[in-house]
Amino acid sequence: MGLAVADIPASVRAQITLPAGEGISVVMVAKDSPASKIGLQTDDLLLRLGDQRLLSPGQFVTLVENAGAGREVEIAWLRQGAEQKGLVTLTSRPPDLPENTAPDPALVAKKLNDILHILQANPAALDAIHRILMRGAAAPPASANTGENTSSGVRMLRRDNEGTVELLVNDGESRLRACDADGKPIFEGPFTTEADRAAVPEAIRAKGELLEKQSVPVLPPELQKTMPSAAPAKR
Repeated sequence: MGLAVADIPASVRAQITLPAGEGISVVMVAKDSPASKIGLQTDDLLLRLGDQRLLSPGQFVTLVENAGAGREVEIAWLRQGAEQKGLVTLTSRPPDLPENTAPDPALVAKKLNDILHILQANPAALDAIHRILMRGAAAPPASANTGENTSSGVRMLRRDNEGTVELLVNDGESRLRACDADGKPIFEGPFTTEADRAAVPEAIRAKGELLEKQSVPVLPPELQKTMPSAAPAKR
């Protein structure tokens, strides 16, 4: 689709009336991409893809991947309080740019400025960077699990053929959310106490417990989109 997406920043969510947990933010629209052709812009808030409400970047990625290249899908988004819709035809992901492609100096300056503002407003980002450096900045092994620090805490994601399971941990409280392979939500609830866990379907509970054991820190999404090696999800 030619988009990079992330969770809606807390400062933005405080100004809108979307239900908690719904919607994702557009942080980049590729030039001449399917998304740009229907008028999507940076900072638009994506609401639905087809008949599925968008709840997270991970769910959005799954929905796009499952639809596949050549598929025409309807997407709804919010801009300045007004909902808009469009039909977008998905394409295959273009090849990466050559390594010797010179970056735009103005874009580099803007990204550096964005990083400074993010670090000033988010001490947790500094802590995440420090922990990564202390571990030798080693990349985590390839697996179905990923993680990120968000404005709402630490989020862990597990994706497999059955769908996705997300674990959000904030101030000692955990919440689990699961979607099937088509991106349709099948469970969401607390995951802190033994009583909470007992209410979770066994297969989903097992994946949530695996996510709890993952401890490799990663950069928050605001910083990921500024780093070539840690960009937000692109579809």
